[in-house]
Amino acid sequence: MKRIYSLDVLKFIMAVLLVFHHYQQSTGMRGRINFYEGTIYWGCLVEMFFIISGFLIAPTVKGMLKTGFKNYILNKLIRIYPMAMLSVLFKTVLGFVYVCLFGHWSGGVRLTLWNVWNNLWLMFSGGAVNTADGINNPLWFLCVLIYCYVLLYFAVWLSDRLSVSEVYSFAVISIVGFAALQYEVKAPFLNEYSGRGYAAFFLGMLLYYIWNSVSRKLLTAYSVVCLAVSIGVYFGAYSLFAANMRDVMTYIVFPALLFLTLAADRFTDERIMGRLEPGAVAFEVYVWQSCILGLWNIIADATGIIDTGKYYQMFIMTAVLIVFSAIMYRFAEKKITKTLRAKLIKNT
Repeated sequence: MKRIYSLDVLKFIMAVLLVFHHYQQSTGMRGRINFYEGTIYWGCLVEMFFIISGFLIAPTVKGMLKTGFKNYILNKLIRIYPMAMLSVLFKTVLGFVYVCLFGHWSGGVRLTLWNVWNNLWLMFSGGAVNTADGINNPLWFLCVLIYCYVLLYFAVWLSDRLSVSEVYSFAVISIVGFAALQYEVKAPFLNEYSGRGYAAFFLGMLLYYIWNSVSRKLLTAYSVVCLAVSIGVYFGAYSLFAANMRDVMTYIVFPALLFLTLAADRFTDERIMGRLEPGAVAFEVYVWQSCILGLWNIIADATGIIDTGKYYQMFIMTAVLIVFSAIMYRFAEKKITKTLRAKLIKNT
């Protein structure tokens, strides 16, 4: 599948918005524009990441069984684990530094061997283990994304054995995830976090089939209408928008935004996007945001040089995070993943 650079740009923008959300959540900063406890719950942008992940993997479904589960899952884990584990170790060190300096745990997250172990292996959320807040809490998304990848493979395998379209399996899993949220199910691998992932990830896969079977012009027109109505209701009758905000965003706003972003891909410059690689940097921004924010808070509390209550400090921290993320991608992630793929997948 040809790389869709417009989606890379969208992922980068969403990652930055989530950084603003977590910055205000962590520092308590509030103002005219609030990305935390404002009129929009920006945390549900994670659903959009799940949707895009499902959409982008959908074209590979036909060859998934030929690849085999070992190669399939190794490719996914090699992409996810190295930077995630490094960020957990970094945040763990910051946690001990914080308690040594200030005498209490940062954010109330107590570091124990069990907690560190489960965080390192991305098992702290959505699955069989529940350790409450993670050391690098935004990584709950990656915990659930791994479950989605595993579930996807076996859904395709079962559909193949039953000789039915995998689309039905995807629809059922998405509905089950939605139901887990609606009925507040609290079971291993089926709870608030995994439910968010299943509902949105497999919705993204269904949107891929819709994008390739329905007129692009019709979908673009539909998306414009959806966004116009949503914006109109937001400003004209906010209570109707806010009553089921996550559902409105996940099933109305985000699909419309996805289709419009896909339609806009023809306007992206492949040469520029190929150099900037915004999608890859967005992943690093998401993974490292909690670490850089933690370091920022330590410097602020220990020295008083940084006033975390100012908007310009939020923008400066985000700029530092983006530069750091770009460096980590180019000089760490690319080399690590290339080496691991050569060692683990070459002869399988």
